Amino acid sequence: MIVISVLVALGADAWWESRGELAKTDAYLAALGRDFDQMSARVEASIATSRNGYESGRSLLAALATQGSAVDPQQASRWMFGLFGYEVFSPSAGAYQALTTSGDIDLLPDEALKQDLADFFGATQDYSSTEAVLAETRLALSTSEAFRNTAGLHRLSGDLRALGFDGPAVNEWAASEALLNDIASVTLSQAFALGDYEDLRDQIAVIRERLGVTKR
Repeated sequence: MIVISVLVALGADAWWESRGELAKTDAYLAALGRDFDQMSARVEASIATSRNGYESGRSLLAALATQGSAVDPQQASRWMFGLFGYEVFSPSAGAYQALTTSGDIDLLPDEALKQDLADFFGATQDYSSTEAVLAETRLALSTSEAFRNTAGLHRLSGDLRALGFDGPAVNEWAASEALLNDIASVTLSQAFALGDYEDLRDQIAVIRERLGVTKR
């Protein structure tokens, strides 16, 4: 009877521990699901901003190449403002950090999910580097002599022009190789950022699908 009682007690402890681990795993999976739901919405906003910046730059360059000084100043100003659009994607890493710092990462039953999570959060530094390059090219354009003399933030903004400034000298934009080069630089940076955000969206979609399959 004593032996049987001990075995029953050990079995109950093991069962209780197993139940505790299952509950902890479910809590982690739910937290990961919330984090990746947030990031899914966030990356769509980043994609929209970068796509608008890229398409604005392309449209502006195409108009300057074909129409030259005849480009409509208001439309040119809208494209220029669109080109300056900028997003910073901030990953929601709370649940994953809790898993790794606690050593509970092995509680996740799906090895593919663990690998995808490691790859995703390990690559976020690469994406922030692309954002940094975009920020640098935007700053270089806005502070260049060619931009100051022909476009100028004080000329592009209708609110600031109301203070008495002339409108942008769009008729000079196509003749400035320096300005065209800077516009192209920001446009390409927007394209690289857009590509990275689209890759992020694909990775997030895969992980969200795995989380849906993994959840009990």
